[in-house]
Amino acid sequence: MQIAAINHIEVDERGVAYIAGTRMKVHILVGQMQVNHFTFEQLLEGYPSLSLAQLHAALAYYYDHKDEIDQYAERVREESRQMQAADERTHPERYARLREKMRQYKERQQAKD
Repeated sequence: MQIAAINHIEVDERGVAYIAGTRMKVHILVGQMQVNHFTFEQLLEGYPSLSLAQLHAALAYYYDHKDEIDQYAERVREESRQMQAADERTHPERYARLREKMRQYKERQQAKD
């Protein structure tokens, strides 16, 4: 019996998995499900340019390469935290304004409830 290759996933020279023909990284879709608790149906709604087969392929690829994709995603999050911390040290007044706006927004949301 011959195994059929499903060519919906591409891996770049850095080892980052993408949905073939797009800029969509597999770890982004997985993150939407894990962090934002998106269902498969919400992913389909949120990414209408992706086909059902592409999303299934992305998740299948993830489960076959879970450890390496999780490690990559954590590296990306850590780099992002470091860049934000450096930016905050450079522009503390901007972040103080943002924190104040977030506080006010939360107060408004709580007042509605």
